[in-house]
Amino acid sequence: MAITKKSPLTGKQLAFIDYYFICDFNGTEAARRAGYKGDDATLAAIAYENLRKPHIAAEIRRRTKTRGMDADEVIGRLSDQARGTMGHFLNFEGGRQVEIDLNQARELGALGLIKKIKMVETVSPSGDEEIVLTRRTEIELYPSQQALAHLARILGLMGAKGTEEDPLHVEIPGLNAALTRIYGRDHDNDANANGRT
Repeated sequence: MAITKKSPLTGKQLAFIDYYFICDFNGTEAARRAGYKGDDATLAAIAYENLRKPHIAAEIRRRTKTRGMDADEVIGRLSDQARGTMGHFLNFEGGRQVEIDLNQARELGALGLIKKIKMVETVSPSGDEEIVLTRRTEIELYPSQQALAHLARILGLMGAKGTEEDPLHVEIPGLNAALTRIYGRDHDNDANANGRT
């Protein structure tokens, strides 16, 4: 959004909004980078106030809509994670040695499956004062079972987590009565009062 005579946003407020997105929605850091002054508590208070100003909140909503994912994209990403395998990343050519091939993964559109990547270098002596440098790449993919569980809930294949419709929900007969005897209060009512079942 450009500053115009009709724009209710100041340059500093626009900078705050920009940094709010850049800093992963950390209002305190966004205020600091936008040029507001003060310690963390002061910057947090400024961010709190800014985020409640209608014209700033409206601009953040507008930008979120243009940057957000629709339901089909969320389901598509989770489906990709559920189907993801290390096979997208491994190159078996060249005999017995298996190599991680990130270019192959890029060509397959699989780089979004990576949760974490780490390059490791090891230096070790190898007789006659030689030094051997070993490099390896470690990758971790998003867990496919977790993606499947999210998809199952989104698609209505499972009930809400912790409810009786959830296949993972387990009732233990007499547990609440035993807890009441031990701790002296009704745990069914405690769970219901805290929004749990």
